[in-house]
Amino acid sequence: MLKKPAAEQTALEMVTLDQLVPKDHLLRKIDAVIDFSFIHDRVA
Repeated sequence: MLKKPAAEQTALEMVTLDQLVPKDHLLRKIDAVIDFSFIHDRVA
């Protein structure tokens, strides 16, 4: 018995995290107020 071939994905959509997080989200407000660059300095 033959199986039907699996459906192939024919479209690709590029999405960034900036597009997924609403403009009024709490994390955006926190990011605007707090400088998190010190974390990069410590883990680099």
